[in-house]
Amino acid sequence: MARLELIQVVTGPPMVGRLWDVSTKGGCIALPGARQVRLPARGQLYLHDPMSHERHLLEVDLRWSTALSHTTFIGVLFVGGPRPAQTFLAGYMVQTWTEAVPCSRLQI
Repeated sequence: MARLELIQVVTGPPMVGRLWDVSTKGGCIALPGARQVRLPARGQLYLHDPMSHERHLLEVDLRWSTALSHTTFIGVLFVGGPRPAQTFLAGYMVQTWTEAVPCSRLQI
């Protein structure tokens, strides 16, 4: 599991969490516990892959937050630094076999 640190430029200490979802333009980070997150905000997302020891710093805009009793989810938009497809996260964005099968998509 990649180690993630979300550092808000405005205030506060780094928040350490895990990657919940990722795409080429943004992602969702899960943080333990219910947290108050000031939005909108600019931040830095520090990625560290323990398997390859690859490290990256990405500039992000914090766009949304949902706090539950046990987890806080934060949606980020990538605005600077390497794109996820240029990092070890590229493997998480590979198309699945179900997406590749034409009949698996609902046509309306």
